[in-house]
Order: sequence, then C-alpha cells, then structure tokens
Amino acid sequence: MCTTRVFVGATNEYRARPYDRLELFRQSVIVPYGFLSMAMQAAFFSWVFPKLFVSPSWVRNWLEFALVFGLLDWSFMVLPVAAKYRMASVRGFMLLESCFVALQFLVTGLLIAQVYAL
Repeated sequence: MCTTRVFVGATNEYRARPYDRLELFRQSVIVPYGFLSMAMQAAFFSWVFPKLFVSPSWVRNWLEFALVFGLLDWSFMVLPVAAKYRMASVRGFMLLESCFVALQFLVTGLLIAQVYAL
C-alpha cells in the first residue's frame, strides 16, 4: 500500500542532492521490507474493514474506507514530508502525493469492499 512508493522508478524520481548527502534513499531498495509492509497493511485492513464499515451498501463502505484511511495516510505521508524536507516545489510534491494517496485508497477500498460484498 504505502510502500508501493518503493518502486525503483519512483525512488529515483524523488532523489535529490540533499537526500544523497543525508543518505536517505538507497541505490537499490530492500524489496522484502516493502512486501512485509504491504502484507502487514493488508492484514490490518482485512481485519478492520468489517468492524468499521458495516453499511449494507458496498459503495458506501468503499468510499468511507477511502476517505478515512486516505486522510490518515495523507496526514502521515504527505504533510510531514512537505513540512520537514527541502524540495524544489512543496506545492508540486503535495499535488503529486495527494493524487497518489487518493488513487491508492480508492483502488484499495474498492477491492476490499468488493471482497466483503460477496
């Protein structure tokens, strides 16, 4: 989920000299950590979804999931990074990452809601 950002192309796109000096990004990502993170998130979302989203409408459950967890992820992944790191365009970063988070949780919520609607 959030770790889908670890793809090599995305990592290279975000690289900048200040990050290189801080050794923030690896030349090659540690793929097992990304998969472990995604598996943990999948287990959590699968466990919490039927407890929090109980509407008979799968569409409502989907949109509520996307809104709740999308905003939570945005508050963890977009705002702090924009606040802490120097970048060429904070506005551009926030737009790009906000779109990514929205798409990520719209798709994830749709898939989870469909599974629980069966």
